[in-house]
Amino acid sequence: MPESNPSSSEEQQSEQIQPRPHASPTHNFPIVDIVKDSQYWNAAWDATELYRKLWSINKSYRETHTYIEGVFDCNDMTIDLWNILHKQGITSVIVVGNLDLDKERFRECDHTWLLIQHSRDGSLYRCFIIESTNGEVYAFDLKTKAFAQYIEGYYYSSPSNFKEDN
Repeated sequence: MPESNPSSSEEQQSEQIQPRPHASPTHNFPIVDIVKDSQYWNAAWDATELYRKLWSINKSYRETHTYIEGVFDCNDMTIDLWNILHKQGITSVIVVGNLDLDKERFRECDHTWLLIQHSRDGSLYRCFIIESTNGEVYAFDLKTKAFAQYIEGYYYSSPSNFKEDN
């Protein structure tokens, strides 16, 4: 059997970084649809308990998973967390975006995270962001530029819809 020469680290990384196959997404939903649709509100949860649960789940995930840029894929980590939340009865939305750009085009997107909304009987609306690569959970604060970047992007209701575009 012929021996194969191991690839350099740069070659391995360039093989892992793939451009998005589509110029524009076809399976995503406008944010307005997600905000207005009560199926995404997690209304059965108390807001404080929801935040604590999100924090606990993401902390546990972070203890058993490590993100290394160029080696691991934030897409896979985000889908893992989406599934864990789904099994806990928490509805989340996968967001694809670029935290360094405003109004990014789909081809410019390079990161994924989860958006979790909470509203009860049309009362005060809250949203949380789960960052799958650093173990953080962010509570809604649109005044913070970094949080505003997490609201921009392309929204997917399920991993299957997300995978269709990626």
